[in-house]
Amino acid sequence: MIDITSKIDYPKYYFKSKTGSYELKISLLNNDIINFKISGEANYHDYIEGQISVNNFIKHEINAENKYYLFHDYTDLKSIPTKTRNDYKNWVLKHINLFHYVFFSNLNLVSQLVIKLGKTTNIDFEKVIIVKDFNEAISFINRTKNSILLTNNIKNKELASKIRNFSVKTNEYWGGSVDNGRMIHFSIVVDENIIVRTLEGVFHKGDMQYLIDSLEIIKKDVGLINKKYFLFLNVKKLVGIKLHARTEAVEWFQKEAPLLIKSGFFYADKITDLVIKFSISVSSLKNKVYSYKNYDEAIEEALKEKGIIHYAKKEKKTNTFVKYFHNISRIAELEAENKQLKNYYTTRLAELNNLIGTITWNENLLPPKIEISDDDLFSDVFYSIKLLYFDIKEIIDIRDSLVEKAQESERLKSAFLANLSHEIRTPLNGILGFSELLSEDENLTETQQQYLQIIRKNSDNLLSLINDIIDISTIEAKQIKINIAEFNLIDLFNGLESLFKSLGIKNNSEIEIRFVNTEFTNFNIKTDQLRLNQILVNLIGNSLKFTEKGHVFFGFNTLTEQNNKFLKFYVKDTGIGIDTSLTEIIFDRFRQIDDGNTRKYGGVGLGLSISKNLVNLLGGEIWVESELGKGSTFYFTIPIE
Repeated sequence: MIDITSKIDYPKYYFKSKTGSYELKISLLNNDIINFKISGEANYHDYIEGQISVNNFIKHEINAENKYYLFHDYTDLKSIPTKTRNDYKNWVLKHINLFHYVFFSNLNLVSQLVIKLGKTTNIDFEKVIIVKDFNEAISFINRTKNSILLTNNIKNKELASKIRNFSVKTNEYWGGSVDNGRMIHFSIVVDENIIVRTLEGVFHKGDMQYLIDSLEIIKKDVGLINKKYFLFLNVKKLVGIKLHARTEAVEWFQKEAPLLIKSGFFYADKITDLVIKFSISVSSLKNKVYSYKNYDEAIEEALKEKGIIHYAKKEKKTNTFVKYFHNISRIAELEAENKQLKNYYTTRLAELNNLIGTITWNENLLPPKIEISDDDLFSDVFYSIKLLYFDIKEIIDIRDSLVEKAQESERLKSAFLANLSHEIRTPLNGILGFSELLSEDENLTETQQQYLQIIRKNSDNLLSLINDIIDISTIEAKQIKINIAEFNLIDLFNGLESLFKSLGIKNNSEIEIRFVNTEFTNFNIKTDQLRLNQILVNLIGNSLKFTEKGHVFFGFNTLTEQNNKFLKFYVKDTGIGIDTSLTEIIFDRFRQIDDGNTRKYGGVGLGLSISKNLVNLLGGEIWVESELGKGSTFYFTIPIE
């Protein structure tokens, strides 16, 4: 299909007369359309000089084995004397065998009359066509080009002669390309309801919908909406059908099956043919979609179905094996053939085994080397293995691409988090620091002190949120490091008690905060002190946030299970409590018990999710026991040496 929106290239040959009154530009489009753009006054002397450029173009750019379409644009031609016109007419007739058709646009009345009279006296003038413009010429080419292509590819002369009498329709918008030519297609319609589509390139996921949409346009143009029709696909230059694309194609064929009288593919190479056959075999399309060798088989099948042609059935040949079976003199020969076949099968099976082994153990997954004739009994098996290789390679390539993208995403994510930490936390810490300094000024009014308190509170909340987002992102990216070291657990708990008591005093809180310890004065353990402290800070802070009165107690106990020692930590509060149906989901990211509490108490639901991930990294488990309206107790364990 020729794209009529194609712009005429810069001319390959250009001639301008010495006086500047005559110009000739020669371009080659689509490899088979020659465009002559002529401007000015074509007096005989200038015309003769211009023909030197024409002859040079024919000599150097035209392949005598091919045929072309010649288009003349006379839009800017002011005049053409009789002698010039007659001489050029003779030149066209002399070279007429180079062209399928010769087009003239914007001719004056005299030139039109010359061509019309020529058609009555010279059969070669049948190839000369008067058109309105370039677009009309392209439409004519599209209508005839595919008909020529169709009949030229049919070897059966009787069949070809019948098709020449049928209507062959096409249109410039029945074709197109995907991804700048990765896959191109064009279509013709033979005898009203036989659609022949040509596909070239690589068929990817998502291309099927594009082809479906363009097919619906064709069906609408020729009146086949909701009517039965034939559909044949020329896949001679289709070099690949991706895995997802096969699935999409099979799904469409199954859906369209009630309207398909018969459908199929022809000119498929061995691999593409196997892809099609496998796709048909695993679907319900066995009696609807076929694989044909060429145009002849496909079109002949449709014409038989339509009752246009009838061929006598060929007589069955006598089975040669049965014929010779009764001939006793052939027994020795048959035994020799049997031995030869046995050796052949043994050799082929060994090659197959080696081929499969090559794919299985080949670290770099190089393509298997297959040298086998299409007529060989094992050719389908060998090519099936090759197809399997290509499918596996496609899956591995997709996986590697996704892994590479994921790694790049993680790298960018880490860089972003590092920038976020520096660019946001640094100025926030500055705001908090100066707010603290300002609050020590005794000259501030009560209102100013309230404003400073709001600044500090919101800055603290924002800093806490940023820290949580960075932590959860680092955990999910598996970039967090656990550093095991020995430390005194009692000192850690005493420090936490002092910290939260001081915060309670600052916030005028009446909640009792206490580290419950009746057993130990010193208790050294080996684990990650920083992460353990982070877990406890999250859990204690969470309990304080949801407790308005009463207490928050925290501590630990030692456990031994199957000779394994654990520490069981707890944080107990008298807060609002949690419904038992929600005790599992509160450890998920961004989950809180309800939206009302989110608005009342703040936060985005990351603290418990971070705590759960850190506990898991330390080798422990976390859970909660709670009663709505009475309070909650959070537990977690970590192993100790």
